[in-house]
Amino acid sequence: MATAGELAMLFRQQLSAAGAADQQSAPVAPKPAPGSQGQLRLPTSVWNRPVPDITRIGLERTECFGTCPAYTVVIMADGSFTYTGEAHVERMGDHRGTVPLWLLNQVFRYVEDSGFMALANRFDVGALDVPSTYTMVEWAGVTHVVLDTPAGLDGKELKGVLKMATKAVVPLQPSVFDMRATVDFMRELVEYKKLGRIDIALLAMRVKENTHSLQHLRDFCEHLPFPLLGVVRDTQNYVHLAAQGLTLFDVPPGRVQRDLQQWEPICRWLDEPARPQPPSKVDPDARY
Repeated sequence: MATAGELAMLFRQQLSAAGAADQQSAPVAPKPAPGSQGQLRLPTSVWNRPVPDITRIGLERTECFGTCPAYTVVIMADGSFTYTGEAHVERMGDHRGTVPLWLLNQVFRYVEDSGFMALANRFDVGALDVPSTYTMVEWAGVTHVVLDTPAGLDGKELKGVLKMATKAVVPLQPSVFDMRATVDFMRELVEYKKLGRIDIALLAMRVKENTHSLQHLRDFCEHLPFPLLGVVRDTQNYVHLAAQGLTLFDVPPGRVQRDLQQWEPICRWLDEPARPQPPSKVDPDARY
């Protein structure tokens, strides 16, 4: 189901990944052609061309100070769509339906011809009292989308991420401060009803093997409401590869064999369909 604010969340994640430089410079939106607002004239010359390998498209509009319609709609490649009306629209709440495939395919061709993927990620109109409009196009070939959220994420931002995700990995280091913070975060996660549709697991990071700190971390995780997915050792491989813009999977396996072995169960879990289980409660009396 399309969720109000879903595309806005994706947009903020994109800006965060792009960096501050991209966020500071937004071109002014071009003026629409006379009589073109609210209309999309699809050229007839593209009807016989192959359909682009697009998996879904989306449109989201936000509220303004007046009565601007606010809604989110996401249309899949098979013609099915989900819609959420948020304010000042004829249909409020969540709805589902289908659109004609021949018309949707024309829209997909138009998206390809317009060079949508090469557009700037935002345009400013130079006015305050106007709604924001978010558009989204997802091409096929993307099997996993990873959102690397900042530390201390909570409230609406956390809820928005959980709504979009099918699986969540919570990193944890063998530090008293990190473990204490994780307990508080686990309590917050358990409160979300949406948790029933998402798999959550813990991942021990920067761990020195065969140490008391590792055993202490394992004992600590037994009191948490989600399973320990794996242990990633403390190694300079990650530091050196990241400096080159590479990962473990971009170099010959022989160079990082030990680390790839640690990632095997993690990758298997990520590839499996989500099978969420009701979380157990965090033990408030546990000593950490």
